[in-house]
Amino acid sequence: MAPLRSIRSMLLFPCASFVLSCLAQPYWAPAGLPGNAAPMAQVYANDAHDTIYYCGRTVLDTGSYWAAKNPVLRYAAGGWDTLGYIYTPIIKSVVLYHDTLIAGGSFIFLDDGTPAEGIAYWADSTWQLYGDLDHAVWKLRVLDDTLYAVGSFDMADGQPANGIARRQGGQWVPVGQLPADEMNWWDVTKYQGRLITLGNGYINGLRGIYELVNDEWSVLGPGFTGGISGAQSMVEFQGDLYVGGQILLQEGNAGQAIMRWDGAQFHPVGTGLQTYFNDFSSISNAVCMTVHDDLLWVGGGFHYASGVEAHGVATWDGERWCGVPGALFGEQWEGAYSMDFSYATLFVACGDTADGQYVNQGAKFIGTSYVDSCGAPMGIQAIAVPDQSQLIVWPDASGQWSVIGAIPGMQPLVIYDAVGRATLRSQVRVPTDGPFSIDPGALDRGAYVLSVGDRSRKVLVVQP
Repeated sequence: MAPLRSIRSMLLFPCASFVLSCLAQPYWAPAGLPGNAAPMAQVYANDAHDTIYYCGRTVLDTGSYWAAKNPVLRYAAGGWDTLGYIYTPIIKSVVLYHDTLIAGGSFIFLDDGTPAEGIAYWADSTWQLYGDLDHAVWKLRVLDDTLYAVGSFDMADGQPANGIARRQGGQWVPVGQLPADEMNWWDVTKYQGRLITLGNGYINGLRGIYELVNDEWSVLGPGFTGGISGAQSMVEFQGDLYVGGQILLQEGNAGQAIMRWDGAQFHPVGTGLQTYFNDFSSISNAVCMTVHDDLLWVGGGFHYASGVEAHGVATWDGERWCGVPGALFGEQWEGAYSMDFSYATLFVACGDTADGQYVNQGAKFIGTSYVDSCGAPMGIQAIAVPDQSQLIVWPDASGQWSVIGAIPGMQPLVIYDAVGRATLRSQVRVPTDGPFSIDPGALDRGAYVLSVGDRSRKVLVVQP
């Protein structure tokens, strides 16, 4: 599997095309992070403690960027402070576990020079060792009062762990029988009582998402298909598991950037998330998700959610997408990397710019309403077909057209040119699930209409 691309490389729109409307009425304001923040990996809020934490890579001295002091940033009692230093390169995740702040990442030393790879805890105004995970920790989660760590470590307090461990009896213990391939895990959660993980190793030729059954790991459903598709975030919502990441429909996956697992199979979530309007060939990404006020909140690298404008954050209510107003992008980094609510206010880890102003990699929503434009309700049955009146078409590398949205069964297929002449007439068998391919033949540059049964789509051919 190719490594997941960072969000900064995905969003290709020039900022000026979106920021003009945001400058007059900003929806996002700086969160107020101290220091010179590089991309923040996580924002984590805990209302019970009235605290907000940001972690990532923050330069607080004038030394080398890679050797700079790197604290966890904490908002409490009306202001920001810095919690010690963990020496580079990055702190990836923080969580409160039994009222103790735990930090995971790919750091090397604690603030007193003690060697510490991957895991530490904050006590007595200093960072201290929290067991031995011998390499990077990418995500920490507390599930059913148990602390889990996932990453690229091989050992957990002296036992082979292959990237996933839980805290038990004051030490780290491995979770599940280990697959043969070396694993690198991105996230962990529970769904229907089972542990679910995201990663990039293969089990029996499948990869990407895994479940723990009878203490053994296996791939959930078909996993992810294609060479560059993979997931980074997941959450349970309305009884289903939602999975987000760099997921490409054209690689044979059920959805674009986000999919829904109902316990038996994956489904699309509307027409998913896009960089360009109704474009399914460009890469988009759902990096982070949370559930708040009976809505699924999704952040990442995208400008549209099922055709609705949404520049970095969108919501899904189970039937339709709505865009959160404002724009999270700048010259260097774009989209939302992490999100969490502190009471009713949404905080995000983002790029350097939001709504045209510098925000130092962290922003909070200050608009009067989180709802901007919304799409039409789709319903649980309808979302299996992304658009009830139109097809979705994209070319593949061989010149074939991949198509979804047609009514299953044998259907007449016609391609019309710009003056209405049929350039191709045929019959095609439309499958009940997933895309199908057609050969459009040799076409000149220009606009065409593809018709399959009673549904159609305008297609622009830019290369003969």
